[in-house]
Amino acid sequence: MRRSVILAATILAATAGCRSARPPAAAAEAPPLDLAARVEQHGFPSLFQAWSPIDGFNHAPEPATPLAAQESPIQSMARHDLVFLSLGQCGLVLDDREHPGLSDGFTPESIARARALKARLLAANPHAVLLAEVRYHDAPGSYLPEDSAWWLRDREGRRVPKTRGTSLQGFYLLNFAESGWQEQVARLCAAAVATGAVDGCMLDWFSQDDNAHAALARTIRGKLGDRGLLIVNVNGHLPKLSAPYVNGLYMEGFGAPFFSDWREAVANLLWAPSHLRAPAFTALELWYPAGTPPGPGSGRNDLARMRLVTTLALCNSNGYVLYSDPYPAPGHPHDWYPFWAPDLGRPVGIAGRVEANGAYSRKFEHGTVWFNPPGNQAIAVEFAAPVRRQSSGEEGRRFAIPAGDGDIFIGP
Repeated sequence: MRRSVILAATILAATAGCRSARPPAAAAEAPPLDLAARVEQHGFPSLFQAWSPIDGFNHAPEPATPLAAQESPIQSMARHDLVFLSLGQCGLVLDDREHPGLSDGFTPESIARARALKARLLAANPHAVLLAEVRYHDAPGSYLPEDSAWWLRDREGRRVPKTRGTSLQGFYLLNFAESGWQEQVARLCAAAVATGAVDGCMLDWFSQDDNAHAALARTIRGKLGDRGLLIVNVNGHLPKLSAPYVNGLYMEGFGAPFFSDWREAVANLLWAPSHLRAPAFTALELWYPAGTPPGPGSGRNDLARMRLVTTLALCNSNGYVLYSDPYPAPGHPHDWYPFWAPDLGRPVGIAGRVEANGAYSRKFEHGTVWFNPPGNQAIAVEFAAPVRRQSSGEEGRRFAIPAGDGDIFIGP
């Protein structure tokens, strides 16, 4: 539904220890990284953007600072190693203005604009991956002719309004089990990748593991071949039938009633690398509880919750992570946290390592991450030499981590 971190020079002082705002000259002169390298060789923590950009720099308990006043939109976008946007947000305009769903491709001027956007993003973050959402599940009423066979219809032949998971009016469900519509969606995905403006496509509403979804994924992969990535929004489910055709799992809504078990999140993160198509990746997004009033220690300022999802992902995957507003907030707006600033480098330890105290730990080139699951006891962690705790900045060798929390420790 709806990093390498690259920081602006204007806020380097606020995020000491982060990666530089621009790649070094030698890196800038090197040839661009290929797609698989961008997916597989980014640093950590690695964040993703789902439609909406960052709102502000979170200084909780102090108020957040709007990032728009400190850096350009591209610099803010480049804080993420994975970004997925609508076609329009990417700059692409379908060439059939009356009924966009019937399009064969995109207007030439929009292709040029979209390519320029991607070039600026890669100049700011050479590891960035940019994907475009292609609609297949629902669309505005004008997306196709009213009498199109590709709309889902009720027994009286009327188009079925979309009522679940959106506050938008005038959207209708699409008959994605129909082979002709699957072919058209696949053509649009292939056309988007062929522009060179995006690295692949994203499909929303993909939590059902059934033959219709698998057929759609297979058809899209048949058109894409090896040229582009395909990520699907599965929430807390596994797309076992579609796995051979899909590269990425967007695990939206962790923390919501429909996806509340951290064990499920861990299991799905560990399942993905050996079952999805290479290069395989995950994008885990945690919501804070819907209806949470803003304030110190709640909502976007619930720093323990933000650390929980960040460290859970770091200990159990090589993928991307996000802490965002819950539905019904449109487009997954979010803040940026100093906790995400350090450069951990590449993982040295294996994913999924559980220690005797019931917590998870993982070693990286420049530090160690601990995740202490909800329901576990508070734990003590000890290091052979002094390290720096990212959440507080304190230095030492022995630290306590409460249950339902985690932390990053920079040092040997």
